[in-house]
Amino acid sequence: MDWKKYEGWLILGLISIIFVILLLIMGTGNLVHGDEQLFLLLNPSFNPANPTIFDYFFVYFSTWGPAGFGLGTYGFIVFGLALFFLSLKISALRPMRVIFLLVIVGLIVGYFGITTILKHLITRTRPFVTLTSNANDWVPFFYGTTPAELFDLGLESFPSGHATAAFIFATPFILIYNKYWIQIGAAVFGVLGAYARVYLGVHYPIDVFVGFLIGTLTVWFLFILFKRYLLPNAPWFQYKEVEDLIAETEIEEIEEEVV
Repeated sequence: MDWKKYEGWLILGLISIIFVILLLIMGTGNLVHGDEQLFLLLNPSFNPANPTIFDYFFVYFSTWGPAGFGLGTYGFIVFGLALFFLSLKISALRPMRVIFLLVIVGLIVGYFGITTILKHLITRTRPFVTLTSNANDWVPFFYGTTPAELFDLGLESFPSGHATAAFIFATPFILIYNKYWIQIGAAVFGVLGAYARVYLGVHYPIDVFVGFLIGTLTVWFLFILFKRYLLPNAPWFQYKEVEDLIAETEIEEIEEEVV
């Protein structure tokens, strides 16, 4: 068996197992209690009278702008659109066409679809409401309202929409580009987007971890479908030679039959 083919799935599975084991250890066998303990560990102290540079960074990165999507999200949109339009002239940027499509469809399926449905099915209370923690200081200072008023807006905690979106943005770069500095940069962007929600006290670690899984897996499955059905038949989105795309698809089909 070619383990290289399953490397990504194995890494994702290993990360998930380690995360669950960590929560069980911290919660002495209780997953929810472990989630709360990890939240308290990762949610820093906050002094409204003297915010630090890290406080402002995570606030603006995660909540700045219309609808509170954050500077990271809007910055990514501007950056992505710039590269997308440049790809019309620069052949080296042709992968941005597929990345742009993956992000758009990924947001529809993963963010507006899966995450939104789960939020309404699993109405988990946010940590600043259920836990006596530093999160309670964040809300009135940066959101201009009380924790109870913010929760009354219908902002359910599970899963994290910001984390889902962050990894919908990041995953296409990791899948399509083979350069490590691009993959690492995309992964750092996703991690910052997810951790910011715990840092600011609006999500538990499980919330952002499930958001990470939804964002990553949604884009991953879409990419598999695109490689098999879209790219070989849509020249405008092709960033490899058609022969290479067809050969890759045939090899994958043969490997699946052998397995």
